[in-house]
Amino acid sequence: ESFRKRHGLQGRRLLLCVSNYLKTKGQMELVNEFLAAPLPGDPALVLIGSEANAFSDALIRQAGPELNCNVYVLTNLSQADIRMAYQEADLFVTATHTETQPLMLLDAMAVGLPFLAPPVGSIPELPGGLLFRDRTEFRRHLTTLLTDKALLCSLAEQGRRAVANRYNWPTVSAQYHQLIQEVYHLSAP
Repeated sequence: ESFRKRHGLQGRRLLLCVSNYLKTKGQMELVNEFLAAPLPGDPALVLIGSEANAFSDALIRQAGPELNCNVYVLTNLSQADIRMAYQEADLFVTATHTETQPLMLLDAMAVGLPFLAPPVGSIPELPGGLLFRDRTEFRRHLTTLLTDKALLCSLAEQGRRAVANRYNWPTVSAQYHQLIQEVYHLSAP
């Protein structure tokens, strides 16, 4: 059974955010902006976190009557379910306040899922998405991404290509190996 079917999301645009439920991950801002903005394409916002906590409870309260209609706050999903969510989503969204190397965006890029994110940490270096600095840019970019299929396809391909060529374990491990060799040779007598 597909992720969309299991959660009653057939025929809808799926905006996905996968991250632990923490205030610094910006999920409350996502819920607030999603509920405030009239968006094209009847989208649903799906938040997936590893476990329920006080913050996920606050997100559920914030969603109010939109919970499990337009806003979904999910926890304790299997890795297979999370992979299926990535594969079936239309757009990955995050409003995280801080990041170093966002693995959730790399997962999105790997399956060709474009993203909308703030310019924090290394996110500005990642191809395959649009960046927003404030609420106005978030809404404008989100509307654009929900209506411009050519842009979505272009971003999807950019992200997929970057993971295939640069952001993958064989490439990263080769870079670490090279770094270790260089450090060893510098420190050897």
